[in-house]
Amino acid sequence: MAIATSILLQISLPSTRQGKNGEASNGSAQQTGRVENGQAMLARLDSRTTSKSYIPIGETRDTLRRAAALLCKATTDQSALVHHLVGVPFATFTKQSIKLGISLWLGVINENSRMESRILIEVAERWEDTVHNRVGAFSSKLQHLDPFYLKEEFAPSDKEILLKRQQAAHNLIAPHLRILHFLASHFNATRLGSPHTQKIFQRMITSSLAGLRHATGHPLAREMHFQLVLFGLHVLRYSNGLAPVARWRLKDTILSAALRWFSNQPRWSFGGNRLQIKAESRLIADVESALSAVASIGMNGIGPLQSLSPKQDLLRLLLDNEQTRLLVWLYPLDHERRHYFSTSYAGKPQESQLLNALNTAWAERPSVAIQLATRFQSLRLTNEVRRLLLMHPDQALEEPDALQILLGPSLPSDLNTQLRVRNRRLRVDGADKS
Repeated sequence: MAIATSILLQISLPSTRQGKNGEASNGSAQQTGRVENGQAMLARLDSRTTSKSYIPIGETRDTLRRAAALLCKATTDQSALVHHLVGVPFATFTKQSIKLGISLWLGVINENSRMESRILIEVAERWEDTVHNRVGAFSSKLQHLDPFYLKEEFAPSDKEILLKRQQAAHNLIAPHLRILHFLASHFNATRLGSPHTQKIFQRMITSSLAGLRHATGHPLAREMHFQLVLFGLHVLRYSNGLAPVARWRLKDTILSAALRWFSNQPRWSFGGNRLQIKAESRLIADVESALSAVASIGMNGIGPLQSLSPKQDLLRLLLDNEQTRLLVWLYPLDHERRHYFSTSYAGKPQESQLLNALNTAWAERPSVAIQLATRFQSLRLTNEVRRLLLMHPDQALEEPDALQILLGPSLPSDLNTQLRVRNRRLRVDGADKS
């Protein structure tokens, strides 16, 4: 409300009266002067922000509000103002700056619909820059080490350290999550509008899903990961102007991005925030529902493009397992309440389902097949994964969990060839480093 009031106050500054030609010309000159001054102030602020100089939050807020007020009254294409109005919050890229930016962007769009497409383009472009530069939720800093690989002490957990790690991860994820909510709500409001606006969302979701290939699997990133997948499914569902091949490719990208989460070790929740766990459980249920709504897309092959049904069945199988794990964490003793969320697969999947999904998982990513054996305790499934590892050891060189499946409790006698492949790779890496 304070920001909206500030914009209204800026709009209510002395404006031009066009009763006489002289007054109208004078008002137009004053408006041009204010726009030029606003552009200069924003350019200086953007330059200082990009160079990581200290800027008081009050100065940033006041400058951006003035720019938003000018855009609310603009009758021409003020691309420079829009560029800096979107660029400054992204350059800072904190939860507070993005929150301020979103409130100003929405205010400008509501007051001056001419600026809507320009703001969306700038937001999408800046979003893609964060994906390519691996900032925020796509950052390599978002790591979660296995507790069994860390130093163990016979002492209670240090809550202060845990909260500090949780806050650091939240600070990386929150800006992207806020922008994603803004874009998703705006897509729902404009999906029946211009097809050019739909193309903005299609391009943005494609680049974002490709960026999930570098996802680290942090437990707190689960919501961001599947929110992006859910948004992609909504874009796919309502993109009626796309050709069948383009829809097939978009759905294939969405399924691959969703399966990327399951290439990491199964994660429980980080901390005991029950609201977070409930939100993630509901989110997974929403993803399953959205997946059912687009089940017909890619069901049949298109020329050389094969059917996506096996890939979709694998994803639904893994989503059900992920939700079951969250509900066990949420209701460890109350078995009845675990069935509050309806899932596609009731109960434990049959072994035949797991074996049919294994080849699809291996073709998608060997790490998904390895973690499939970790999630579902089946001796036959584990033996099949081991057989694939024996046949193609070079495809799992970067997967430490594959050693447990290959070796077991002792060193088998059928690993001579596979160990030679590993030793050769180690020698090559050592020579490159030297």
